[in-house]
Amino acid sequence: MRGEEGSKGCTRREALGSQAHREVPDEHRSSGGAARPRRGATLCWSWMTSNDLDLAVRHRVYTAMAASGRAPTAARLSLELGAELGEVRTSLERLDEGHALVLDAVTREVRMALPFSNISTPYRVESGGRGWDANCAWDSLALVRLLGLRDAQVLDRGGPGRDGRVLTVAVGNLAERDGVISSARPAWRWWEDIVFT
Repeated sequence: MRGEEGSKGCTRREALGSQAHREVPDEHRSSGGAARPRRGATLCWSWMTSNDLDLAVRHRVYTAMAASGRAPTAARLSLELGAELGEVRTSLERLDEGHALVLDAVTREVRMALPFSNISTPYRVESGGRGWDANCAWDSLALVRLLGLRDAQVLDRGGPGRDGRVLTVAVGNLAERDGVISSARPAWRWWEDIVFT
């Protein structure tokens, strides 16, 4: 049955989900033999585990956040990965439950991929004509390191009880060293309400 195309670019046997046939196609193997998706390929997830899908979804979210500052929707992830929308939504829920991503309470789309924020916030990092929103002051500094930014502006637009501020990163170092980052609750309680924290 190899080569008979089924749905979403899978071979017929893979599309039918045969449990007896769990072979990974050669084009989905790395040089070391491990299963990997092809760049830009529509994939067949029938031969992958839920953990494989979770890793692929998380990777796509973080890659998009780093590149554009915004996460793909569940529908977009479904198209990019060649997985059913329901499978992608279930994967996102598992990632949320495991604190790998944070989903919006209403839409169930990605709200946070720490330290990235998928919505506009008072905290923003700008570098080379590009920008990324962060969830808090701490996350904005983490974004500079995560993205390997040598020169950047770390913006805090201010809010109730605090003035706005701009910090400068020059040649990979924070120029301003004064100031304090405070949190409304202790770190061990952050996940009780990570959006508020």
